[in-house]
Amino acid sequence: MHKNYRMSTEDKMSRLSEAIQYSRRKMQPFRENRMYAVRQYVGANYSENGSADKVPINMLEMAINIYRRQVAANNPQVVITTKNDMLSAESKDFEAVLNHKLIEIGFEKTLQKWVLDAMFGLGITKVGLSPGRVGEINGFKHDAGQIFIDNVDFEDFVFDMTAKRWDQIQFCGNRYSLPYEAVMDLKMFGKNTDDIVLQDSRISVNEQGDERVGNLQLGGESIGNEQYMPMVELWDVWLPYENIVVTMQADGQSAGFINSKPLHIIDWGGPEEGPYHLLSYIDVPGNVMPLSPAGLLVDLHDLVNRLFRKLGRQSERQKTITVVAGGAEEDGRRIVSANDGDTILSDRPEATREMKFGGVDNASLAFMIQLKDLFSYLGGNLDSLGGLAPTARSGKHDSLLRQSASVRIEDMQSRTTLAVTQVISAAADYI
Repeated sequence: MHKNYRMSTEDKMSRLSEAIQYSRRKMQPFRENRMYAVRQYVGANYSENGSADKVPINMLEMAINIYRRQVAANNPQVVITTKNDMLSAESKDFEAVLNHKLIEIGFEKTLQKWVLDAMFGLGITKVGLSPGRVGEINGFKHDAGQIFIDNVDFEDFVFDMTAKRWDQIQFCGNRYSLPYEAVMDLKMFGKNTDDIVLQDSRISVNEQGDERVGNLQLGGESIGNEQYMPMVELWDVWLPYENIVVTMQADGQSAGFINSKPLHIIDWGGPEEGPYHLLSYIDVPGNVMPLSPAGLLVDLHDLVNRLFRKLGRQSERQKTITVVAGGAEEDGRRIVSANDGDTILSDRPEATREMKFGGVDNASLAFMIQLKDLFSYLGGNLDSLGGLAPTARSGKHDSLLRQSASVRIEDMQSRTTLAVTQVISAAADYI
């Protein structure tokens, strides 16, 4: 006999906190792999917290930006049509309004970053409506009462890792920061605003101890009084089955919440697919988490650079010296001190010879060049895609090779177009 089972709001929030912490733990390896790939992407000269080793041949950066230019080169333009002739004027007006709004909120830059994030794993955007009384509290592109389309960094994201398909998730959400004083002055969460705790600093690692990729430019330091305005970290969590959005304050040391009592709970009145939209390029059967293009290429990129650094060390050790036999030291000194074209006296010229030591190993050099070509091959013929070098003897043959190389790009473009269409449709719903 089945018993009717209903949890209290407090029990639900406690279970939600535990589920989020579990999924965040399971997402840690993906965050760490992404961090490693991003470090290789920026190299050693980006900041003191970049790659530990020099990256003289940045194959990964080249591949990622070739893909990005091919997939998201321009600001998308919306075309709205209707089968009802009486609505044709309205459809054109709506088309103009939507295109203007996409320019106003800077959607082109959002799209570029969305595609770049997807190259390293999972690209996420959040679509919503800025509250009228809050204004630009979450960024100067956020106008009161207007739509926003924001990038969500993967390290600030969580979703139900037990789900096999995206439409089966029980929750997903993101962490974000708002100015503490503005939140308190505006009483953003009503009387629950008083439950917000001001934290001394924002730590530079996630709750499992893995470093936040956003701190690459800061050298891995925690942020305290260095910030002009004290910030408060919050979580928005969408629960599809209940069709609500819960806002709670984030614990600075974990993904749990400081207060079990939510700051805000509202019914979700937006599009059916929710506020979060994903972009990925390589699916994994039975898993929501995709395989990233950067993840496929980063190991080969690393091997190429390790070999090249080794060849560089060999080249630096290369030296040419003059060797003389015992008893012919005077001949050696005269030879070393002579200028080019001089005539010198030598008692034993046969006892003197020039010798070379060290230098680049030809077999290692050939192997590195082969790996470079293999990188281009596995990347979908990057030399052709990037216009780096002709790969055929005639322009016609080279054009055919470019068309063949574009098969992977066409798939990426198709996925991006579908994702962008869903995002713009969500924005259109609000308008």
